[in-house]
Amino acid sequence: MRKIFATTLLCTVLAASPGAAAQLEAPGGVGGCVFLGISREMRLATMAAYARGGPSAIGEVQNLRREIQEPARRCSDGGDINRDDALLAAFLSTVMKSTNALKLSRHGLAQARLDAVWAQAAQADKALFVAHAQSFFAGQPAPEFSDQGAAALVDALALSPSTRAEAHRDGIHYFQAVAMNEMAEARLASKAGQ
Repeated sequence: MRKIFATTLLCTVLAASPGAAAQLEAPGGVGGCVFLGISREMRLATMAAYARGGPSAIGEVQNLRREIQEPARRCSDGGDINRDDALLAAFLSTVMKSTNALKLSRHGLAQARLDAVWAQAAQADKALFVAHAQSFFAGQPAPEFSDQGAAALVDALALSPSTRAEAHRDGIHYFQAVAMNEMAEARLASKAGQ
């Protein structure tokens, strides 16, 4: 039932707002290369898996490693997504960013606006999101997100009261993905420079 809902959600967003997908920024970096290196059907399947369960669905998306192995190897000069946490995180965070950007587009928030809020935010306002990303690489439980800890970034989105609850959650997930993506791509760049 949740699979049908998640797929329906993505299709509904795309149908209700045909320009929604066009508003998505083309994903960059190694994670974006891997994401764009899989078939459109596989991209939609990974986004639907994530939309179905949010961060708890990451395990399901990770089960697709076999299908993404070749694009991952090609995009990272031979990297193994089964052994490289940064490579896996770059891909997963790209899925998370794209899915949440698409979901937020229903509320009139373009991905360019989301990225501008992140870029202009003070480091202190990003701290909880960065700590969440660091926990992934450290193999530790992720810190709990409180409204207070995420307030500055989500408040900067200027959400309407009628969409605040749903968009607030999606905004938090988007910024979690941005923090993880930045950290993963930095780790991959550091490896490539060695």
